Amino acid sequence: MVCDSPLIQNPIKPDVPKICNHVQCQALYKQRLDMSPALYKQHFQRQQQYIIQKKFAEIEKQKHIERVKHAEFDENEIIKKWAEDRLSSRNGRSIKVTQIPTGLEALKPLEAERINEYLQHVQSVIERACEVEDISELLDDQLLATHQSLLLQDARINSNPMLEAEVEKLCGLCRGGCCAAGGNHAYIHAVTVRRLMDGLSVNAGELLDFYQQHLPQFSIVGSCINQTPTGCSLPRQYRSDVCNLYLCEELEEHLAWKESDQAHSEINLVVQRGNTNWNRFEAVEKNPVTCAYLENDEGELMQLAPEILLMPDQPD
Repeated sequence: MVCDSPLIQNPIKPDVPKICNHVQCQALYKQRLDMSPALYKQHFQRQQQYIIQKKFAEIEKQKHIERVKHAEFDENEIIKKWAEDRLSSRNGRSIKVTQIPTGLEALKPLEAERINEYLQHVQSVIERACEVEDISELLDDQLLATHQSLLLQDARINSNPMLEAEVEKLCGLCRGGCCAAGGNHAYIHAVTVRRLMDGLSVNAGELLDFYQQHLPQFSIVGSCINQTPTGCSLPRQYRSDVCNLYLCEELEEHLAWKESDQAHSEINLVVQRGNTNWNRFEAVEKNPVTCAYLENDEGELMQLAPEILLMPDQPD
């Protein structure tokens, strides 16, 4: 036994000792074949301690995630009850909560170091794109699946003005909570630029100049180099498939709700919290509510009274 996970018996090889499904445990067990018994014993003890500590940390992390989720859910329920008590035009409809993150806001001029790192990245992917005769040579299963998913998602949203409006509305409120992971690479890939070179008949130099010219003078601190207060500085077709495809889990669930019959019998309550899409579970207890909105019958978001942000333990 390496860790405390349940052990399984191989039904095909009953003589083989039981071992858990943990990859590291299985690898450690196999390493006995490459070491002397004395050396393996010392190695086993060190690795066993490491595996157990790592497993414990993973369990504690998951517990923390669940605590944050429950704390925010409970707070959302208080806001929901507060709104229900004050909304006289519900006509028997219940309220559904959509929780969204918030993009970073601090601005500063782009430093030369960030610009150089970004342009070096763009230059390298352009060079890679020019090395192949056909874009298919750059595609792997994941890149192909991402592009196919993007085509399907675009078709779904573009064919439904209601969904398109919801994406614009909620993403506009969030202001780039998912862009915080873009760094100085913006997920631009050789496939991105090769598709542009083939589709727009632009050469490598023109493409590099385009990306350089579209760098913003001021960028959001700690976020993608191309993120500005009004959105991405790049036109959509010059962004990566990753960026164009990505919708946060909350928005995905909201769009599915919009397409369902439930949307006719429920009112949407948007609760916005101060976390980005990536640091939600770094909160000690829960992320602060920054705004709350009710969606009216025309699809407009009406901001709730500021006192709701004080969050009493119980609704008034």
